Amino acid sequence: MASLYEKRKLDFSYLDATGGWRPLACGRHMHHHVEVVYMLGGRSGALVESAPCEITGDSVFITFPNQIHAYEGRERQEYHLMIVNPDLFPELSGVFGGFVPRDPILENASQYPELLSLIELIGKEAKRRRESGEATGEAMLRGLGLAFFSALFRVLPMEKREVGKSDSMRLILDYCAKNYSENLSLASLGESLHLSKYYISHLFSDQFHMSFSDYINTLRLAEACRYLESTDRSVTEISELVGFGTPRTFNRVFQKHYNLSPTEFREAREKREDGSERANVPVVPQYVAERGNLGFDDCCGDFLGCGDC
Repeated sequence: MASLYEKRKLDFSYLDATGGWRPLACGRHMHHHVEVVYMLGGRSGALVESAPCEITGDSVFITFPNQIHAYEGRERQEYHLMIVNPDLFPELSGVFGGFVPRDPILENASQYPELLSLIELIGKEAKRRRESGEATGEAMLRGLGLAFFSALFRVLPMEKREVGKSDSMRLILDYCAKNYSENLSLASLGESLHLSKYYISHLFSDQFHMSFSDYINTLRLAEACRYLESTDRSVTEISELVGFGTPRTFNRVFQKHYNLSPTEFREAREKREDGSERANVPVVPQYVAERGNLGFDDCCGDFLGCGDC
């Protein structure tokens, strides 16, 4: 899976997975939002920047804006998950903008009953707001969120944030998401962002474990699949729209990635939709950054394994 810079639509997303029904598993990604996991039971491997760690029961895990992170579920887990826009809390802008947690995991969270009570209240309010649609819920969630993060930062050691790889990657991924259909190369990307093409190539290899060209092709393929599913445009036209130089190149890359041709992909989807055949069609990841929120009101199977996308 490609690493991804997400532009999330929702300011406040909350998931209660205390029934162990949804694994905490997601490839490398980053976003402007703050992400918090309260693990009640089970465990999950995690990654923040390049540092691996493990989230175990009775611990709180947090990532700050523009930190690369990932999860790898290792057994049945029960957890609460919040993904929150830090701009909701201008009172804490100095913390979110200038610091990062020294350790992303706060163990023995039950020692801090105030934190657990606030997580419970946030969960109840998020559920109530989702069911009622009341606009007043936004102010309540903001207040509870401010109280939660203020309490958390009293017990979570911080250190000064240094400008580094994450800032560069955010710029790179955002630029790629907006321009992948153009004739994009390492040289043109480096020139546009005033970065060395060798540095960009190293970032993709070191942080994403894939080449720049493979990443761009992944973005193009995701958009191509949406055209194949929702329009009657020809394969030749689609190949041009998403940035492949020729239909031959498009067919070759598509076949390599999905193990079937664009035409076969479209036909298999149509058969599955009309019920004439239970076709084994790959679920297409929503890689383009503008796809919106992930895992909650706007679903993305890449993150939480629901497969709805």
